Amino acid sequence: MKFCNFKVSEINVLDEKDRLVTVLNTLESDEIYHHEHNYYVVCQDALLDLNLMGFISKHEVELPTDLEKILYGNKTQNRFTFGANYNIPCKLVLKGNIRDIKTEKDIEYTIYFPKVNIKSNFSFNANFKKQSTFEKVFECIPYNEKGDILQFII
Repeated sequence: MKFCNFKVSEINVLDEKDRLVTVLNTLESDEIYHHEHNYYVVCQDALLDLNLMGFISKHEVELPTDLEKILYGNKTQNRFTFGANYNIPCKLVLKGNIRDIKTEKDIEYTIYFPKVNIKSNFSFNANFKKQSTFEKVFECIPYNEKGDILQFII
């Protein structure tokens, strides 16, 4: 059988204790690639995901003072602090569809990465001609002594 891939995956991000952090389901693109003995998952998200931002950064919630409430209203401030060398361990589960080119039927697939580090980078761009995207980079790490990186399930 031969398949083609024509849709963007949905990426489930889980912490090391298998708790769901967020579901990246507004992606414009996702890619698994190999570069110099390392595997990466890179995706471009159409929306800024505050759950993921809180997971990959130091997240502080600042309650307004009485003066700030009077001046600006009762607005809670979220502060996300990013560092250059943060590597946050997690797990990824990519879900999507591939099409059987012979029958033209879609078949669900799952790609499981048991051991991943999120590179705590923060990209933010503004473009008045098109919607901005937010890039996320996940470094895939071998999860056993054989050096296995992922499981592809169809």
